[in-house]
Amino acid sequence: MLYIGAAVAVVVVALIVLVAFAPTSPSSSSNKGTGPTSSDLTYSQAEPIAASSASGFDGGGWAVLFAAGLDSNASETYPINDTSLISSNCTVTPIGSSGSVTLPSTNVSRSAGEAPAWEFAFRNASDGIAIVTVLNGQGSVFGTISGQCADYFAFLSVIPSDVIDSSAAAAAVSVDASSFLSTYPTASALFGVVGGISFGIGHIGPEWSVEYSSCPLSPTATGMGEVFNATVNGTSGAVIFNQTTSESCSSSGTTSLSDSVQFGAVTTYTNFTNTTWVFNATTVANDIAWDDFTVGIESTGGVPVTSGWTATATNESGGVIATYNSTTNTWSSPGGATPLVLYDHLVISGSAALGGAASLVLTGVGTFGGTETSGLP
Repeated sequence: MLYIGAAVAVVVVALIVLVAFAPTSPSSSSNKGTGPTSSDLTYSQAEPIAASSASGFDGGGWAVLFAAGLDSNASETYPINDTSLISSNCTVTPIGSSGSVTLPSTNVSRSAGEAPAWEFAFRNASDGIAIVTVLNGQGSVFGTISGQCADYFAFLSVIPSDVIDSSAAAAAVSVDASSFLSTYPTASALFGVVGGISFGIGHIGPEWSVEYSSCPLSPTATGMGEVFNATVNGTSGAVIFNQTTSESCSSSGTTSLSDSVQFGAVTTYTNFTNTTWVFNATTVANDIAWDDFTVGIESTGGVPVTSGWTATATNESGGVIATYNSTTNTWSSPGGATPLVLYDHLVISGSAALGGAASLVLTGVGTFGGTETSGLP
């Protein structure tokens, strides 16, 4: 899942994944873009192809809001039909029809920021939403989106012309991701960019998400996998946040912890020998509550730190929701049963010596599976 700082982005990402990489159909040939036959493209190479495809569709005037590229170690085929693209809040109307779609495989270096398959979301002056795919250098309008879910796109800003390329985003996280890619050199990869998100008086500027996963992109994948996920400023290239988590490779069964809650860039406060780390909940889904995961601190090498720290759940205003008992690995009642909401805080307090030498580890319990690991700066 793309980690781009707001719940609306989760909906957008889920939608993009739902309709991702649909085939070029005969009935949409008039909306094809031209491009090179080379399969692996960066964002800046794929975007003009997508824009060319969108330019003649439904009156033109389209601007790109979101893009995502995928790398798969093996070619994967997905069934496509109209009923599978309709949810209670969203309707995707494909252009043309086909029984299945094949995601091309690639052996390109995952740190290159290139992909043979790109998905773009465009918006026009009438707030219509069109999905455009670029597969192996060929672009095509896949379809349009309507219904309640389309309203979320109103929160997204157009991707600016000075956004960095996917190759630069991948390069920015190369040091942080080096250990992961050394272990999983043919990991599945996702490079996603959003132009920005506006909510109330707040605004998040353009951001890239770079994700590497040991899970295959197969619709029948099972078991657990490791995931590296990083957020990069879309214009400066600065790494905002990165973490490594474990999650279910299956699309059914246990709910992935990292798909349900993610805590963004940490704020630290140091007072002599003690430090407080405040983690901000910037992704919340699946009605996850505080007692759906445990909290732990591990030193270098994964050794548990069993004392000398506390964990507290607070709301955006700092009001205490629940406190954590690290001996019993439980949240206080009844606050632990409280569902998380955006911008709740997980507050860790402990010795300043933990900074740079320890990590926060969250582990899903019950119907939530997987772990999330974030360094204590």
